[in-house]
Amino acid sequence: MKIAGLMIDLQTTIINAMSQKDELLKQSEILLKGLEILGIDLITSEQYPQKLGSTHDAFLPFIKNNAYAKTAFSAPADENIKQKISSYDTFLVFGIEAHICVLQSVKELISLGKKVVLIEPCTSSRNPKNKDIAIATMRELGAEISSVESVLFEILGDAKHEKFKEISKLIR
Repeated sequence: MKIAGLMIDLQTTIINAMSQKDELLKQSEILLKGLEILGIDLITSEQYPQKLGSTHDAFLPFIKNNAYAKTAFSAPADENIKQKISSYDTFLVFGIEAHICVLQSVKELISLGKKVVLIEPCTSSRNPKNKDIAIATMRELGAEISSVESVLFEILGDAKHEKFKEISKLIR
């Protein structure tokens, strides 16, 4: 099983309008550090960056050369992203807005036969009700809903894993 993170549109100008933005930033940074420790690839989308700006500064060290500008709401609808995702089976999906770009991306990933794990604390919308509806829809479509801590420890699988201590320190 080949896993990748898919960070959707965590751009500074959009984040500032999100519900619970501070928690979104904090949890996303922990997740990104954990994915880096575990050697899990990250694919990043940016919705129309010419108008909406680039990925939030806190996340720039993690994106390397895997950031893709898009105008479609679904990240996999972008041809560059679609090519990049083809070699992965499972996606840890997070970003904004839950009811637009995240939901449409999850729908498309599932239609392509990919397993989707939505990282709930790293996903937001301006209106919390829109996020709740989107999460319910994604769950009905077959996406697994998880948290940062749960998904990192699920990947570890065992306290004897060589990265266990690093991940444990990260979530304290």
